[in-house]
Amino acid sequence: MAGLFVDEAEVGRSCLGGLERRVGKQFFVGPPLTIHNVGRKALPNLHDSGLLMGNGTNTQTLHLLQIYRGFAAISVVCFHATTNMSAVFGVDGFGGFFLWGFSGVPVFFVLSGFIICFIHFSDIGIPQKAGRYLYKRSVRIYPVYWLTLLFYLAALLYGQKTPTLSSLIDNITLLRILIDNITLLRITNFEKIVLVAWTLSHEILFYLVFLILILHRVTGVILISIWSFMMLYNYSTGDILMPPYALSSLTGIDYGVFTNFQRLVSSPINALFALGALSFLSYRMINAHPRAEYIKISSLLAGIFIFIAASVYWLNEENHENWWSYNAVFGIAAFFLFVASGSARVETWAANQRIPLLLGGASYSIYLIHFGLQKLIISFLESSTIINPNVYINPNVYFIVLIVVPIFLGILSYRYVESPLMNLFGRGRMRSSITIAK
Repeated sequence: MAGLFVDEAEVGRSCLGGLERRVGKQFFVGPPLTIHNVGRKALPNLHDSGLLMGNGTNTQTLHLLQIYRGFAAISVVCFHATTNMSAVFGVDGFGGFFLWGFSGVPVFFVLSGFIICFIHFSDIGIPQKAGRYLYKRSVRIYPVYWLTLLFYLAALLYGQKTPTLSSLIDNITLLRILIDNITLLRITNFEKIVLVAWTLSHEILFYLVFLILILHRVTGVILISIWSFMMLYNYSTGDILMPPYALSSLTGIDYGVFTNFQRLVSSPINALFALGALSFLSYRMINAHPRAEYIKISSLLAGIFIFIAASVYWLNEENHENWWSYNAVFGIAAFFLFVASGSARVETWAANQRIPLLLGGASYSIYLIHFGLQKLIISFLESSTIINPNVYINPNVYFIVLIVVPIFLGILSYRYVESPLMNLFGRGRMRSSITIAK
């Protein structure tokens, strides 16, 4: 899964510039966020959960986005619990009901496009902003991921070997393995050691493309146009645009590197980032509309309807051959859901949902560790002598364990690993970050 991360102070800075110029005095109370006397010298008091956002004439706390990301992360956990359990025990938890949970991936990608554009849209074409942008994005992705990678490597070295690792060592050099897994740039055709990190490769790619926009607007637009054509070509033909051996001849680099990186670049799933950017532009336009609240509620209902309808259709489809199409439909649902961000009625409700907000804050940690933990739990259940084979245990009990344990440990990781790391790198408190897990 993909991940996008924005802390509360960063969002506050992005919106206060316009707010300070246009609002002389404003009083806004909405737990757990309070703003008093907003003027040129006033500073926001940001607490716990939610995001402070502004459109230049008002401020909004987007607790709903925090809940979305928590929902997306738990959906992916439930999906992998279903597939992992089915692969080993031959039975789906709760009859395979949570197979729609893969939808959390397109939701995360659309959310990434939305938030990056909100925070950095004004930085486009200002190269002086590039260093700060690149540092912040790198710090939020890599430190926690690298620690998780070390955890996975330690587990593999201490006897939890998989065919994937064995084939990596047998067929390519250790250097290629390290470059692929440390940088998250896809240069091999092997799965990541942290299996879910394939989504982070797309996230990093999106960050790099947006970096070009910041460095030079025209170059960025041209690059995005070429990128869009590559994705369209891949979707239409199932092939990559430029033969990798041609690039290999020009550069002298192994053509396999170009093959795998081009597949990353050309994947149609990258279009979901553009859909997120479009949702931000729509959100900003709707905020200026006199009937913004009505439009946002309507958009929310439309998003929920599309999401449920797509889930029902997916569960009733036998072959599941239209994976790309369903990603697009779930992405469209996310588009409408994010356009609804900032609705006063919905935010009043969302601000008091403590557990969903906590899950949203911990979503990146949960996403990174859940798959490996599920594999370890299943391995333990298979070899454990404490389980009496003559006593029937409902498979749904195992399924619940595969969900609850990774979520609980993910929350602990968020509290005692992720948050301290962000403080160490000067990112401040993380309780109201936005994370797309990916």
